[in-house]
Amino acid sequence: MEHLTQKIVESLIKLIPEEWDQIMFYAEYEDGASDHFFYYFKKDSAEFIPSIEMAYILDLDHDEWYKSDRQIDVLIEELGDEFIRQERQPFTSLTLSISEEGQLKLDYGHEQLNDRPLPKTEEKFAETFVYPESKKRQKAGLPPQPEGWLSKIRNLFG
Repeated sequence: MEHLTQKIVESLIKLIPEEWDQIMFYAEYEDGASDHFFYYFKKDSAEFIPSIEMAYILDLDHDEWYKSDRQIDVLIEELGDEFIRQERQPFTSLTLSISEEGQLKLDYGHEQLNDRPLPKTEEKFAETFVYPESKKRQKAGLPPQPEGWLSKIRNLFG
């Protein structure tokens, strides 16, 4: 299972085409299927980029980016299937934080996933982890999120 976690981390890092210093990742796994999102902080900045908008914001080849992003879902599904093969309680959620120094924090959740839409989960994740980290970085004197950017992200969640 450790090798699958490492592949997920490596795949995430490969998706980010610029310098970063922290990645915050969330995935759900249920009935052999998965979905995920992540945010990363630009290096030495309070500015974060959400995966949902990454290809557009960074002007990347959308087809290639989404193909690579989909590989992460495949790896999560393989990891979930491996839990089942080893007769371990399968996770329903996975939260991962990665620092540029290589520090890794991984938490598996086993709570029942309600039929809540992933965008609502992402909004809660951003409010709990991403926005506070951005504010903490701003207080430390790092360059802030571009003007109006935070409200644009919040509008994504309607």
